[in-house]
Amino acid sequence: MNLYPAYLKLQNKQCLVVGGGTVALRKVKSLLDCGAKVTVVCPNLCSSLALMRQKKEFLYKRSRYEKEFLNKMFLVIAATDNHQINSCIAEDACKKNILVNVVDVPNLCDFYVPSVIKKGSLCVAISTQGEFPGLAKEMRKEITLLLQKKARNFKVLAKIRGQIKREFKNIKIRRMLIKELLAPKASDLIENKKINNLDDLKSYVNKSKLKNTS
Repeated sequence: MNLYPAYLKLQNKQCLVVGGGTVALRKVKSLLDCGAKVTVVCPNLCSSLALMRQKKEFLYKRSRYEKEFLNKMFLVIAATDNHQINSCIAEDACKKNILVNVVDVPNLCDFYVPSVIKKGSLCVAISTQGEFPGLAKEMRKEITLLLQKKARNFKVLAKIRGQIKREFKNIKIRRMLIKELLAPKASDLIENKKINNLDDLKSYVNKSKLKNTS
């Protein structure tokens, strides 16, 4: 089965996490990082979640799971250690057309949480469609090294791309400049602060073309 890759906008969305252990802790943190309004349902919380609750970082319901907790939720993550409860959550969420993820049980999930590398606004997600999460985590380590250099240049790249769009209406010229901007040589020049803006890029492109035609 093919999956449709997407990044969800969770700002101010109501999200439910059922569970209070270390797995639930990771899920709560990732949702909060995206600006979600998180509710946690569990009889007991691990020490880290308890501390976050004291800081009022999420709404806490000290209770066992009840389907009423799904009301008005955008998505739910089942992170308990009880397969029967997790299955019940998935079934209830399906009936209400609420996105559900059951940790480590792919066949009960509407979506999988990928291994993510994030450097500022640059974000790469790696997924094995729930078949081998460990491989995705291993690949994450390898890709991180490549991403570090790209991330250092990202602000300059984004700035110059914006300048290109504003100055040039011709699509062919835009594409040519973007291609030059992403070339390894230009990347090195950006890192060494030799290319900082569109004027620098245009100067570099002209010199490159002169060199290639000489």
